[in-house]
Amino acid sequence: MNKFLCLMLCLLLFLAACGNGSKNSESKDDKDTKTYTTDDGSKVKIPKNPKRVLVLTANYGNFKN
Repeated sequence: MNKFLCLMLCLLLFLAACGNGSKNSESKDDKDTKTYTTDDGSKVKIPKNPKRVLVLTANYGNFKN
């Protein structure tokens, strides 16, 4: 009984040590992008500092930072 208990304890410690994963869920993409929700409810990721922007509407004066 004592050997069985020791074996189970060693196995438990081994499994606990192997299960230690990274808790960082935020990836590099999430840091460099901002997520916007469109009128139809879909989500769009846009870079925080885009180099070029193309405006496809005639009214673009209402955009603010």
